Amino acid sequence: MIGIEDFALLVARCLLATLFVVSAFDKLRLDPDEMKQIESLHLPFPAVVEWLTGLFEILGAISLVFGIYARVTAVVLALFVAFVSLMFVRFWTVPGPKNVRVMVRNIFVGNVTVVGGLLYVAVLGAGQLALVDI
Repeated sequence: MIGIEDFALLVARCLLATLFVVSAFDKLRLDPDEMKQIESLHLPFPAVVEWLTGLFEILGAISLVFGIYARVTAVVLALFVAFVSLMFVRFWTVPGPKNVRVMVRNIFVGNVTVVGGLLYVAVLGAGQLALVDI
């Protein structure tokens, strides 16, 4: 029987997926600011890396929303967000005015919160409103 918890899990999955959809659109359109961040890693073919990352984020968002292997997806996305945060949102290295450092710190903390939400999905699963949950 589908309960209120199942609807709450669906809403939570949709809200988490929103982050990845918004981020993916920037990457898929090869946003110059996103390109600079990827180029800073000195990876070959940064445009390809950025586009593939955007595709990964879209697929992850779809998987979360529809509950397709949501537990596995949540773990993979949590690891992805943790990696991206440690590579690109290093507020402790931000030079300049304190307000800029505080803003970047808040982005980092927001990402940590997203990791927490994804871990909830990994533990609880997608609920009854899922296509394929393991």
